[in-house]
Amino acid sequence: AAGSRGGPPHASDIPALHRLLASESEALEWRSRGLPDDGLSTENAAIILHAEAMTGRAPLIVDPAGAATEWLVKQLSAAPHGPAAGRGAAKGGAPARSSAGGRPVSVEVVAEGSPKLQTSVELAARFGKTLVITEASGISPVLFALLGKDLRVQGARNAVMVGDKLVDYGDSFRAFVCTRDPAVQLEPSARALVTTVNFTVTRSGLEGQLLGATLREILPTLETEKSRLLREEEDLKMQLADLERGLIQELAASEGD
Repeated sequence: AAGSRGGPPHASDIPALHRLLASESEALEWRSRGLPDDGLSTENAAIILHAEAMTGRAPLIVDPAGAATEWLVKQLSAAPHGPAAGRGAAKGGAPARSSAGGRPVSVEVVAEGSPKLQTSVELAARFGKTLVITEASGISPVLFALLGKDLRVQGARNAVMVGDKLVDYGDSFRAFVCTRDPAVQLEPSARALVTTVNFTVTRSGLEGQLLGATLREILPTLETEKSRLLREEEDLKMQLADLERGLIQELAASEGD
């Protein structure tokens, strides 16, 4: 539930939001890449991957355990928008590279306290990379102009201030900021730049994770069957949607005749 104590809100304030933003098969893929197996984490994941399109703001991910951050890097390295199955989080600013549709994609991962932070942000902005900042204590001032989309037109190109340096801006640039601090406090000017997504474990979330782990340990075949049935259900839903579209098109054509 949202910050009843004034902290960052939980995505669980919006019931079953992930069903509006993602299919069951997508949720299964997320869990196969390390996303914790509970409803809150699934809803948070859907919000993270759609936050910028929905709100125009980058996600600030509150992740005390670090599991969501590891999942995020794998997901970004695997997803069609920028991202295929990265084998674990890159460290210390090293890019995790993959390709989507034959186009090289780069995910830049850097800790906020790294001496490479400024350089990593500059390169990500210039070449339109996906930037994941880990171990953040808030929103670094070096990100303010980038997250606020405070662009400057330089002839036929856009540029942005990164700290005190003006650099070219690649339109495919994306940013994700991750913190382990469950009580992270942001200044109003920084809060306006991000969508906070909180992975702090709730009682119901912990119950879901324990149930999933218990099923996998005691009844692994049941968990496998569950995954198979969910994928089958998703396939049938897609077939039904295709049939409905075909029927509508046939009805429209017959009315035209």
